[in-house]
Amino acid sequence: SCPWECGTGYYLSSGGACVPCTTTACPTGQYRQTCTPTKNGLCSACTNGPPNSQYTDHGGGIDECPFVCNAGYAKVGDECKDDTFWVAKTLAGGVLGTGHLDGTGTWALFNRPNGVASARGPNGEWFVDVADTANQLIRRINVETEETATLAGSRERGYLNGASTTAKFNNPVSVATMQSAQKVFVADKDNHVIRVVDVASGQVSLLAGRSLFAGFRDGVATNALFYSPAYVTAHPDGAHVLVSDAENHR
Repeated sequence: SCPWECGTGYYLSSGGACVPCTTTACPTGQYRQTCTPTKNGLCSACTNGPPNSQYTDHGGGIDECPFVCNAGYAKVGDECKDDTFWVAKTLAGGVLGTGHLDGTGTWALFNRPNGVASARGPNGEWFVDVADTANQLIRRINVETEETATLAGSRERGYLNGASTTAKFNNPVSVATMQSAQKVFVADKDNHVIRVVDVASGQVSLLAGRSLFAGFRDGVATNALFYSPAYVTAHPDGAHVLVSDAENHR
């Protein structure tokens, strides 16, 4: 006999006939598995709901069921945190005023910090990256340990790519963190460029713009021109950076 299988949208039933795959919506908190020529797509439980949450609908995949946090809890990333999580506190800096000092909690020193960005590291660490503008530095705070460290910059105002410890910025005002906190994009305002700090390699490089050339031009890398870029943020697709080009009003 010739080999055969059921066509798309059908599966082989126990009676040996090709019958349509089930397509009705699954109950709340479940998703429908993929239907194959030999197996119907059954409903199965989603697994993305964290403790102290409840599902509100069915999902398109095992980790795609929408959920809300229970009363007394708030959604923080993919977790439901107790409301006491939102009690205001100083995470880093403040005790000794302005300056530059890496350290724990309020013993760290900053000088006119501006933009911040938050991201999870490759091992689940929670980081907050800071554009420490007047120090000409990019700093990183580990939220769990409250430890502040310098990611990039030499505290000298200027423009220099290369090793993160010798790199120079000219009033960095905003940061965007992507790729499991391994890439930090910087709006280097008075250099009129967007820079990138590669955390793993410890290198700072130019992403777009031309140092000290203010203007407006779309293009690739150094063919693009900015005029005092003031804010950067990560696009939801994880592959692009959005820029507020302040003096170009764009």
